[in-house]
Amino acid sequence: MQGIAKIIAGFFGFLFTFLTTYFSRKASIGLALIGIYLAITVAFYVAIKALVFGITSLIPNQWLLMYFYALWPSNAETCFTAIFSAEILAFLYRHKITVVNAVASS
Repeated sequence: MQGIAKIIAGFFGFLFTFLTTYFSRKASIGLALIGIYLAITVAFYVAIKALVFGITSLIPNQWLLMYFYALWPSNAETCFTAIFSAEILAFLYRHKITVVNAVASS
């Protein structure tokens, strides 16, 4: 009886260990992918801000600077933030749908 209990306990221990490592690996890959996407988005946002700052700091004429700001809306940063947030949410949605479909098909 003790031998059967040891075999069953060993089997369930192995099964639990296998499932834990499998799903933790999947979760870590997903989190790394999301982190990389967020880092790329933040880098792109900072690059746009630096580009605008560089352009405005190089314009010597106040009239040209005034024309630039007439073309560049005052809420441009808010618009970029909303666009990038929507891109990140769409990416997360597509990623989760892919994961759910993969789990459902297996």
